[in-house]
Amino acid sequence: MKFIVSINIMLLSTSFYVNAESFGKLPVFNINTPISGIAKVSDGTYIGVLDIKDNSNTNLVIIKKENNRFNITPINNDKIKNNLGNSEAHTSYLEGICSIGNGNLLTIESGYKNKSKRRLITLNYNNGNIELLNENPLPGDASLNFEAIACEKSNANNSYNIIIADRASGRAFLGKKYIGQGDVNFKEITKIKTNYSFGVINRNVSELFSINSKIYGSATNDGVLLRSVIYSIDIDLADDDAMNKLPKEINLNGSNIVKIIDNYKIEAISNIDWKELILASDNDSYNNGIISLKLK
Repeated sequence: MKFIVSINIMLLSTSFYVNAESFGKLPVFNINTPISGIAKVSDGTYIGVLDIKDNSNTNLVIIKKENNRFNITPINNDKIKNNLGNSEAHTSYLEGICSIGNGNLLTIESGYKNKSKRRLITLNYNNGNIELLNENPLPGDASLNFEAIACEKSNANNSYNIIIADRASGRAFLGKKYIGQGDVNFKEITKIKTNYSFGVINRNVSELFSINSKIYGSATNDGVLLRSVIYSIDIDLADDDAMNKLPKEINLNGSNIVKIIDNYKIEAISNIDWKELILASDNDSYNNGIISLKLK
């Protein structure tokens, strides 16, 4: 993302409210903050990540849904406890986040500030405070820009399955995190590709989210024309056997398309409940939205 420096000024506010407006059939809640990832920690409460390219300001926020409004509050650095030893004291350039239960989350650090620090970071959220628990290197080299992450508890054992993907190529990697342990090892499993039916798109995978034995994703166009195509793939991330037998390429077409959203670059997906997704945009500007999308 091409981030604007003035975002730092915007985040000085402790919180602000946003109102809903109509957006075709989808309700959109206008917000200033560009959100690059969102994960649910409890009903109505989410942790959002921002891809600020330094660690002098917060890049973690609390998002609370209150009736038809969203309240966004920065988590300042003094609320973040670092248990990563000599590693980078604070996170920077976060691109995605997912929940692994009990307030624990996994977030992707792209590594813009220091490419050797391309990390998957485990953190814990508790009553407005964040604790960085451990870190793992991301797979591949610095040419891969991981924006998408989805997590699901495995059906097979006491672990979570994790899928991450490079935004342009769609190369996807599978990792496993055992509950109570720190190490996560990744292996490349498939490539997610869109076709002409998606229209103007230059990023195959800007986000992934697992729910109802499917993976929902966002393909986006970043440039003068902002647009997103929300798609679904019949993949059960909880199924270890199925995840290890994916084809070398997953070729998406019009039958995978759930919704086309113009004027927003959707980089964050979570859920309100089992029948409704919550989407957030990172438009590289102050003009962003949180969007509700009901599932059929």
